[in-house]
Amino acid sequence: MDFPIKHLVLALLLALSVTADDVIITNRCNTNIFVKNEGVNTGPLNLPPNESRTVTVNRNGQPKPRIWGHVGCDGAGNNCDTTEGYVSLAEFQIDPSGWLWFDVSQVDGYNLPITMEGINPAAGGNCRVASCNFNTDADCPQANKVVKDGRAVACKNLDRDNPSDYSNAVKRSCPGVYSYAFDSSDVMRDCLPGNNGLKVTFC
Repeated sequence: MDFPIKHLVLALLLALSVTADDVIITNRCNTNIFVKNEGVNTGPLNLPPNESRTVTVNRNGQPKPRIWGHVGCDGAGNNCDTTEGYVSLAEFQIDPSGWLWFDVSQVDGYNLPITMEGINPAAGGNCRVASCNFNTDADCPQANKVVKDGRAVACKNLDRDNPSDYSNAVKRSCPGVYSYAFDSSDVMRDCLPGNNGLKVTFC
């Protein structure tokens, strides 16, 4: 009986020895994106169009990882079209076993199209793609528009805790994302252990 138990223990230790996972960030926009984050093992990235960068994130890391982007920034990532208060957010967490949870959050606002998906996900779970592509000019309520140089560069949520004209507009275009803080948890995705990381794509 000792032999199979030893193998079982070894397999468990090997699984737990993986402490970080890859996240591939891709810019499909037609302009540079200054990518910022929390809880990721790489600082801000200046990402040109049609380029990708692979970063790592610790399993069960704190704070829980979040990735977002800005356009129209200078070389240092300042003076962007938008501020931190109303951006499209990629939120996720990977537990020690490799189980991945992720969601797209437009709770604070929307500034860029964003897509999240597991890489080669294992069978089972709710590992569907999560995405939002929202027309800020046509679909954002007038009171929520953030305007710069005569164009709507973002849509800002003025009441993040409750349903509103903003959250209703987001839901019409992007039913599978968080549109306010207490939105349905059905929008949360989960990928079973065996998934090989996460892709976050802008535009």
